[in-house]
Amino acid sequence: MGIKARVRAAVAASAFITSIISLPAAAAINPYDWDGKSPLSSDWTYYISDNVTVSGSFSLPENSTILLKEGASITVSENSSLETLGKIFVEDGASVIIRGGMNIADGSQLSVKGAFASSDTSQLSVKGDLLCHSGASVSLGGITTVAQTADFITDCNLLLQGSFDNRAENSIYNGNVDIKGSANFTGLTVFNKNLTINENGNVTNSGIMTLSENCRYTMAGSFKNTETGSVSDKRRVYDEDAMSVSRLSLYTGKQLKGIDVSIWQGEIDWAKVKATGLVDFAIIRSSRGPLSAEEPSKADDMLHHNLHGAMKNGIPAGVYHYCYGENIEQVKEEAQFVLSLIDGYDISYPVIFDIEDEWYINNNYTKETLTDMTIAFCEEIKAAGYMPMVYSYASFFDSHLDLERLKEYPVWVAHVDTDKPAFDGNYFLWQYSWEGSIDGIEGDVDLDYAYVDFESYIKENKLNRLG
Repeated sequence: MGIKARVRAAVAASAFITSIISLPAAAAINPYDWDGKSPLSSDWTYYISDNVTVSGSFSLPENSTILLKEGASITVSENSSLETLGKIFVEDGASVIIRGGMNIADGSQLSVKGAFASSDTSQLSVKGDLLCHSGASVSLGGITTVAQTADFITDCNLLLQGSFDNRAENSIYNGNVDIKGSANFTGLTVFNKNLTINENGNVTNSGIMTLSENCRYTMAGSFKNTETGSVSDKRRVYDEDAMSVSRLSLYTGKQLKGIDVSIWQGEIDWAKVKATGLVDFAIIRSSRGPLSAEEPSKADDMLHHNLHGAMKNGIPAGVYHYCYGENIEQVKEEAQFVLSLIDGYDISYPVIFDIEDEWYINNNYTKETLTDMTIAFCEEIKAAGYMPMVYSYASFFDSHLDLERLKEYPVWVAHVDTDKPAFDGNYFLWQYSWEGSIDGIEGDVDLDYAYVDFESYIKENKLNRLG
């Protein structure tokens, strides 16, 4: 049943209630009221116009209804619970507050025109219909689980502050959605207005998500797709820069397997590498920065062999530059040097700034200075039309770079011998091993995962001077 039909059902229920309130009642007790402490009757309608606190565990039977009138409220206290097998209608000006537990059972309905809020101590389970109408105020904290059987439609603004796990087959958000906690989406999900992932927000999508033409998307926290997740981004072009982390995050998904190589791998047989079927991409060392006035920036001796070999064998490639620059001006010169080296090549992965050298730590470079240098390199690369990226090991990121200032640049993080890198921000490449073995390469080779198909993304968005 669509939301308009559900609204009509709510009106019909209201008319039914109006028709029965003239029935006789006991002198001392209003049979259409509820005190929050007594069992709820079957086949009954409760007409509540006061403030009710639920103390204990209660169930609204199937075929029973609660109509919460303007100015009234139901508060489910901590260590208490309310289950509905029937229907609850929350009129404009009324409110439901959950501090304990609430279960909206399969086949039941909670229809909200007023306010609905769950606190950080709450547990909300939605297996039936949760309908949040335009103008309602809905804020969900604590733990919220929306089952596959649920019908979850919100026409109002929605604030998600706790743990929100939505497994409904279809979910439509017609109002603003503001995410300040963790949110998981599994089914078909459509955002028709503003979607904001705040600084502490963490979103995982395992289903098919659509950002409609009128959706405005802002991300300060984290967004990722699992291997089954995908996003259809139908927003107007002006909404997002193609190089931004927030937009790139929408294209995360199945991890791709790659290698990163340099002169230290010697002469690579790229045909054999391709034949293994184990390498979806390669990151190739382009160069290093200046060692002294007498030893300026230098191209990796195997750069051109590796770029030609990878591309001849259909392996998409990006490049990385190892930084030795001592200040912003030197770093800008390093960026221009890299650009001169890759001119004429189809670079379909990012151009990466590798900042990790112990020399900076030993010479007391501040986090601010190293961050300024990183930004300077990335902006030179970006201005040339290439997608920049920043590489370092996890602890260097954490201790020596200001991630808040670098949040618009994609990250390649190194952390080996672990199930997950110790890095709290967004990362799109992970160097997970320094001891890989690939046919066609003598000795050890670094192994990586990519969480975006950069080749498709860069070509589709005409970055890196492609397309």
